[in-house]
Amino acid sequence: MTKFGVGVGEEFPVDDRPQQEAGDGDADHSDHRARHEAWHRFRDQMRAEWRERRRSFRDSMGHHHGADRMDDLRAHHVHRLLIGGLALVGLAALLSLFHSRR
Repeated sequence: MTKFGVGVGEEFPVDDRPQQEAGDGDADHSDHRARHEAWHRFRDQMRAEWRERRRSFRDSMGHHHGADRMDDLRAHHVHRLLIGGLALVGLAALLSLFHSRR
């Protein structure tokens, strides 16, 4: 970048922006890292607390309603098996339909 009013051979800064101190960027980085690590510790603590609350609630409901721990086939597993079975029946029906047209 050229500057007006500067003679040939005189030294002048090419960059008009002020130069940052070397330690200034490191302070920002360490502050960001500290906040990032604090957030992860908080998040992990909240997740562990939530899992413990969920487990204790599930156990208390199981004891309250007399559910057996041996019965691990939950409703969402039955739902997925049912949907998968219906999908297979539908696929078989489509294949038989296309096979009968030939």
